[in-house]
Amino acid sequence: MRKRCQRRRRDLDAHPVRLALLHGNEPVADADLHLLRTRERLALLDAQAGTLTADGWKALHLAARLAQALGRAGIGPEVLPYAQAALDVLAGRAAAAMSIEDVDALAALIELHDRQRAMASRAEFERAVWSVCGNG
Repeated sequence: MRKRCQRRRRDLDAHPVRLALLHGNEPVADADLHLLRTRERLALLDAQAGTLTADGWKALHLAARLAQALGRAGIGPEVLPYAQAALDVLAGRAAAAMSIEDVDALAALIELHDRQRAMASRAEFERAVWSVCGNG
């Protein structure tokens, strides 16, 4: 009788829909969002100091657009007015011209957006990212 090979056989053609159904309803892990939260917090500190850079502006703008997309999808819809106010602040003013109320609006948005991300599943969050950032 012939010896059998000892290598393990793995499912190399795992079905993507099956994987999405298995892992799509899980909440987004904190470790996955750590870098994103750090960028947003540093940008908020720069805005409070009046030294907001282009990268910080992009991080806050992306957070406001993601919060808006998640709110429209029904995840934390109470963030919608804060997201719109933050987008108005970011569209109209430079970092040095931001008032205390503007920075407070950005801080409230970041706080509510953190809660929003905690409520969203991985699939919902990725759907919002794709709707905001596009395909490229």
